[in-house]
Amino acid sequence: MKQDELILQVAKDLYKLAEHIDSLFNVASKKKTVSIEEVRSVLAEKSQVGKGPEIRALIEKYGADKLTDLEPSCYEALLNEVETL
Repeated sequence: MKQDELILQVAKDLYKLAEHIDSLFNVASKKKTVSIEEVRSVLAEKSQVGKGPEIRALIEKYGADKLTDLEPSCYEALLNEVETL
């Protein structure tokens, strides 16, 4: 291969790599975040069917006395556990 062809191939490979990296970031940025309203809604449904004590225990497990004291980074994990009740 000539040097020009090698340079062109490297440029094409770099472009493909950049597209792949961009697609990875787009997938990561589209990940849905859980809002406090969504968590509150699920907690209310579970409380109505008698799961209040279990919910309180889970909230305390994540270091809070009530939902509004909970760190937003814990919402998804809490929601996942509550949905299994």
